[in-house]
Amino acid sequence: QDHEDYTGGNLFDEAVNLENKYASCIPFLAYCSNCKNESKFDSALNCPKCYKEYSVASLLAQLRLVVRSWTNKYYTSDLLHEKDDGAVVVSRDISLSVHEIRRANDADERWLYKQLR
Repeated sequence: QDHEDYTGGNLFDEAVNLENKYASCIPFLAYCSNCKNESKFDSALNCPKCYKEYSVASLLAQLRLVVRSWTNKYYTSDLLHEKDDGAVVVSRDISLSVHEIRRANDADERWLYKQLR
């Protein structure tokens, strides 16, 4: 009862749901220019090793690079084409006659969406 928020939902259940929701996401690793440590960013603005505050400009630049790498992975992955006869062909070309196309390295639209939200 004491864990209910203003909408009537249980805060503990929502926290567990958030954990499940982001379980397949690649964590953002923040690099500390002071001690050269790379650690999982958990919304704290201080390095967990040397406790120096991260530069906002540095975090922004690092995040831009990570987003670019995820987007690059999505657009450069091979496509798997399933032909009418059931054969699967790996290609970079999209054929209009193909019924099903999927990414070879699991970097599909859902994966990219999960990484970017």
